[in-house]
Amino acid sequence: MRHGASNHPPVVLLVEDELLVRMTAIDELEEAGFQLIEAANANVALKVLEARSDEVQVLFTDVPMPAPWKAWNWPDRSMPAGRTSGC
Repeated sequence: MRHGASNHPPVVLLVEDELLVRMTAIDELEEAGFQLIEAANANVALKVLEARSDEVQVLFTDVPMPAPWKAWNWPDRSMPAGRTSGC
């Protein structure tokens, strides 16, 4: 994987409420060379974004994410986002 000018792997915020899906995604993304921050739900993800928004470069989230946020309502739409479904 090519890294940016800083030569550090991109940081992905992985938001997935299903444990097995989250663990699989972690394995795949780490193997692909990404650095991960994981969140089990939208509330945790929002706290991560508030505290570490300058670090997170990509948002990878579950499409049917429960309230309070749906995948298409994330605050920073300028951030690249990948979406998945646990189905």
